[in-house]
Amino acid sequence: MGYQLDGELANSINTSLRTSSDVGTTKILRANLGRSFIGVQPTGKGFEITIKVAKDWMANDPEVQRVLRPYLIAKDMTTRPLGEAGKWIIDFNELTLEQSDRYAVPFEQVVRLVKPKRMKVRRAVVAANWWRLQERRPAMRAAIRKYGGLFVMPCHSKWFVPLIADQNALPGNSITAIAGSDTYILGLITSSAHRIWINALKSTLKGDTRYTPTTCFETFPFPQIVAPELVQKIREAMTALNDYRNEVMMARNWGITALYNAYFHEPASQLAKHHQALDALVLKAYGWKASEDILSNLLDLNLELAEREAAGEKVVGPWAPV
Repeated sequence: MGYQLDGELANSINTSLRTSSDVGTTKILRANLGRSFIGVQPTGKGFEITIKVAKDWMANDPEVQRVLRPYLIAKDMTTRPLGEAGKWIIDFNELTLEQSDRYAVPFEQVVRLVKPKRMKVRRAVVAANWWRLQERRPAMRAAIRKYGGLFVMPCHSKWFVPLIADQNALPGNSITAIAGSDTYILGLITSSAHRIWINALKSTLKGDTRYTPTTCFETFPFPQIVAPELVQKIREAMTALNDYRNEVMMARNWGITALYNAYFHEPASQLAKHHQALDALVLKAYGWKASEDILSNLLDLNLELAEREAAGEKVVGPWAPV
């Protein structure tokens, strides 16, 4: 007996309404916790300033750079060359009111543009802390410092391409921030294996796939036993891909979306060839062949690692295996 799913014939339909492996059984892996976060939520447009304003303020008073950060949102990440921030943000973080008003110019702007609206917010703590971003993500900030770097992924986009971001940049809540600096890990989450996982576990927003820490990153099973030589080859392949992308984006004034729209589905393109080389190495790290059902393999590995964690065993998360 046949079935139909989204207009397609299928031999079976699982509990997640999919024709492939039942991703509804996936487990969050403890090894992956503490590395991925939704970015900050300002709640108040007065926190945002242009790049020119930020430079002018810092030129007039270098001390204000302590409370100004490049502010990265998904639109800038996907449309600007190198995915760089297109604006800055006033970030008093955990400074007290008395400490914050020492930075007179940015503080005055927050008083004028943010305070009136924040005083009307129903949550008392948000109104009381009107000069601070509503969601400051202290755990994210600590993880970025701990792991020495930042990868960013748009929460919803046509393409799921993680990029290396300025460690000083502050990601907004349209971005999933991944703390790390090892291009081995960047290679794994750039690979087709991770895209397959994302597409299977996606939630939707206006028809677009949505990437979240809990659904996509914290459940993703990383390779467990990988030879150091192969780890290094993945780093090198990811670096080559990143260098190529940066060169083209800068030369053509493209963002990552324009680049992938133009070349990702062209097998003869350098972009496609770089991805093919990376994918082959990542599959080798897992010990799988391209002809296998990669989603089924990932699901089996996720459940296996979850069982091992439940039994008290340590498993490899988003780091290079020793």
